[in-house]
Amino acid sequence: MLTLMVLKKNRKIIGNMPIKLLIVEDDIEISQFTEKKLNEKGIFSIFCVSTFNEAITYLNNNNPSDIILDLRLPDGNGVDILKYIQKKDIKPSVYVFTSSSELEQTCLRLGADGFFDKAEGTEQLIKTILSN
Repeated sequence: MLTLMVLKKNRKIIGNMPIKLLIVEDDIEISQFTEKKLNEKGIFSIFCVSTFNEAITYLNNNNPSDIILDLRLPDGNGVDILKYIQKKDIKPSVYVFTSSSELEQTCLRLGADGFFDKAEGTEQLIKTILSN
């Protein structure tokens, strides 16, 4: 069973800055379900990608406020995306959403703001995004 851990980062918010969210998830059903749940909560500025390369391309051209990140991708892994984010010195809140707890401490050390279990953590993930 995965541990739920949420850490808050200091984020600069200008006025009522809307959430601009990137979902990095290779399972289209999970991606669509998560997007639907976020839409129901009023978050509509969502972009979904399914590979490491698509995520890097998106991050090179955009600055999301939040990222939902799967660790296992067909052409890379989420840990390398966390490292890329650190090197680029961009400051989105990153929530790892995965079915494996083995890299939890590594992800948190690399700046992830939360670590959520795909099997039972969707609602908590969404509540966390809305509260930050």
